[in-house]
Amino acid sequence: MTWLNINTHFASRYLICASK
Repeated sequence: MTWLNINTHFASRYLICASK
């Protein structure tokens, strides 16, 4: 995975957890 993929992956995970 590239840095952008990792960054997007963690960002989406964080947003999903924060919205719950």
